Amino acid sequence: LYRLARNRAIDIMKRKKPIANDPHTMRDPGSHQNVGHEIEQNEVQQLVQTALTLVTADQREIILMRDFDGLDYTHIAAQLEVAEGTVKSRLNRARKALRAQIESLQSAENISGLLS
Repeated sequence: LYRLARNRAIDIMKRKKPIANDPHTMRDPGSHQNVGHEIEQNEVQQLVQTALTLVTADQREIILMRDFDGLDYTHIAAQLEVAEGTVKSRLNRARKALRAQIESLQSAENISGLLS
């Protein structure tokens, strides 16, 4: 049941696009505090979300379970029906793959910025 709910939530999040003119997310025009930081945070979030779509489904799942849902190794091991040591090694490999995708995306972004 947990896995079905998780997969459904992931599908919904993939389809949902942020709305730029949403009044709930708009700030007071006079408020310029931390705008640069907020923009940077949004860019980082977009980068991570894109990179997550580029790693394998198994890698994405274990990263989401640990780093986004905050599940401990015991719960993840029970969900995936593997040993805790296996969870740790898979998570390590998944994080390395995610890091590589982020670095690749950043490099591509830097190159396209130079060509513009």
